[in-house]
Amino acid sequence: MVASKIASAQQKAIMANKNCYFRVNVGASEAYVYFDITSMEKFNLPSNVVFVSANVNPIYFNYLGTPNMGATITLGIKEENKRIYVVVAAVTGRVRISDVHP
Repeated sequence: MVASKIASAQQKAIMANKNCYFRVNVGASEAYVYFDITSMEKFNLPSNVVFVSANVNPIYFNYLGTPNMGATITLGIKEENKRIYVVVAAVTGRVRISDVHP
């Protein structure tokens, strides 16, 4: 879900020809997608998943879909004591999911 929201933010930046931001609340289960300055979309993770860390927050996509820098968002699954990493490539903006820290 997080990877698809990040990819969606990138595509919206390209389609609207405007900047787009993806921001997470570390320690919580909510994130936001900002379209330029005019509108925002909030979404929540399932109750057993939390944002543990984000090395870049917010992730900024310019009108070409290029991120400001590479990013790694760490998700934690409470009951399983497991970590999942959502990785955004620096130049291309490719979004991938990994169970191994990059």
